[in-house]
Amino acid sequence: MDYKVEFENEGEGIAFGVYFTDTLDEDMDDSTLVIGPVKDVKTDEVIAPEGTYNPKTRTITWMLGEVGSKKGGYAEISVNVKNDAPKGTEIINYGTVYFPSVPEVTRTNAIVSKIPDTEICDNGTDDDGDELIDCDDPDCFSQDCQEVCDDGMDNDGEFCREGLIAGL
Repeated sequence: MDYKVEFENEGEGIAFGVYFTDTLDEDMDDSTLVIGPVKDVKTDEVIAPEGTYNPKTRTITWMLGEVGSKKGGYAEISVNVKNDAPKGTEIINYGTVYFPSVPEVTRTNAIVSKIPDTEICDNGTDDDGDELIDCDDPDCFSQDCQEVCDDGMDNDGEFCREGLIAGL
């Protein structure tokens, strides 16, 4: 899953000591976490380094310092869902921006994602989190999946063996 956490100083003055955080949901696999730097929202120029991750609190923190009036930025993170996360689980992600000099704390809009209950068989994605995609997933057997007899998989659920298809 990929997330973008954005912030903006909407005030008329410079904000000092600004930082923002994002806490990973318990169903996210922090061993797969990739944390990006802070970039200017208008130019994509890097304006602060990558955030730091605290595994005890599952929180990423990006330190910005000074943010000018009407200036903003963003940081991106990428992280996978845990393999044992229950199907149908909702994962809610949001960031929190801290403006200590104001003082103000602003929570970003939440993004709600749901771990699918089943595989969607024609989108090239592992929807149900079992590391099998589309016709390679047993959930898709007999759903218009064509047999490929040299890939070591039973793509259509009919258990064909290489070389034993009619006409070969």
